[in-house]
Amino acid sequence: MNLSKMQQNLIDSLWDFYGVKESRRLGIISKLEEKLGYKFKNKYLVLVALTHSSAAKGCSKVEGAPFYERLEFLGDSVLELCISDILIKIGEDFSEGDLSKIRSYLVREDYLLGIAGRLKLGSFMLLGKSFGKDSKRVDSILADMVEAILGAVYLDSSFKKVYEVVINLYGSKKKTFVSQCESFLEKDYKTVLQEYIQEKYKETPVYSLSRANESGEEIIFEMRVSYCGKSYCGTSSSKRKASQLAAKKALKAEGKLK
Repeated sequence: MNLSKMQQNLIDSLWDFYGVKESRRLGIISKLEEKLGYKFKNKYLVLVALTHSSAAKGCSKVEGAPFYERLEFLGDSVLELCISDILIKIGEDFSEGDLSKIRSYLVREDYLLGIAGRLKLGSFMLLGKSFGKDSKRVDSILADMVEAILGAVYLDSSFKKVYEVVINLYGSKKKTFVSQCESFLEKDYKTVLQEYIQEKYKETPVYSLSRANESGEEIIFEMRVSYCGKSYCGTSSSKRKASQLAAKKALKAEGKLK
């Protein structure tokens, strides 16, 4: 996506419209590059990724300037491929179904919004005044702009470079990444079990503390999930995790997990 001189002039006009002095422009982009761990060769690409179409309203000079939507389209696919590749390499113990769930979790809007927050994209984005205080719409755009930035990195360099940026944004340590994935699946077990039991048996699973054993300084909890005369137990140092393990056992017994 090589920008023409005309497009560059349009984006410069947008900076002018927002009152950002030329001496500060590269500095603003540099701050974002530092957070990304990537330095753009074409600085205009990252600016396009941060520009919403509504920013042109009220500024006739920027009509026709490129905005983030096309980069988002590309970045969405790039991100899914990166996450898929990472999960295949680190998630040997995850089934295909688990991998799909985890990937969906890692690319969904609220997760991307968390990344946008860490990047402080809200202070970089160019958004029209028409949005006012509509925070939900702004949040959605911020999540989209994360993907747009990844699309910009891909066009500016290569898949290898954007892959490195994704690793940086999601956690560079394998242990941390796997922990995130396992944590998500654990959270999902109770939800999946409840939906399944309600649909099949028209009942709601009930969780109760079966027992608690003190081992040294640590208390070990055993939680029981019961429904339709069946019960399954999970043991852990926390009631929450013990409940999740009980739900996991129940799902395996019901044939819903391998």
